[in-house]
Amino acid sequence: MITFEPPVVRTEVAPPPLAPDGGTWLETESLASRVAKLALGIDEHQLVSVAGAGASAALQPRALLAVLIYSYAAGIFSSEAIVEQMHQDTHFRALCGDDYPDWHQLRRFRRLNRPVIQHCLETLLAPVPGRASVLEQSGPPRAPERRTTPDGSEPGSPTAFAQEASHRLNRATRLDSMALDE
Repeated sequence: MITFEPPVVRTEVAPPPLAPDGGTWLETESLASRVAKLALGIDEHQLVSVAGAGASAALQPRALLAVLIYSYAAGIFSSEAIVEQMHQDTHFRALCGDDYPDWHQLRRFRRLNRPVIQHCLETLLAPVPGRASVLEQSGPPRAPERRTTPDGSEPGSPTAFAQEASHRLNRATRLDSMALDE
């Protein structure tokens, strides 16, 4: 059985300079750049690869991690839909040289690296000072926020972000399982 230790985030990278408007860099940072920084900050030894040693850049563990956490944060949960989105994205095509992971590889990567993905989603979903959280920026509209979550925790608490991250991972798993059943 694989045990999970919280991801080790490298700290040797200096934070970017202030934004041109004088605000902090976090205020102007896009979802894609937050995902990239988060994925690059994870110790690669904590990720289980689903491709061989000579695999292309698109099949490397950090790249797959970034693709999945970006997609789940943006409300794309089906591995087939994620692959379709990658094929349509010109920047991704240029990056990967037309060597894409297939939906089976994405599904397997999620299963083998779920604790790290969960941690990354929790981190990503939490609000950044000075801007709305990813929860407020992505996905379909949700019902008005209740004063407490089903387990009684306060909205916006670490427990609430953990529950939302788990919900998104479970939804991705269900959609992929339904695709296998067809």
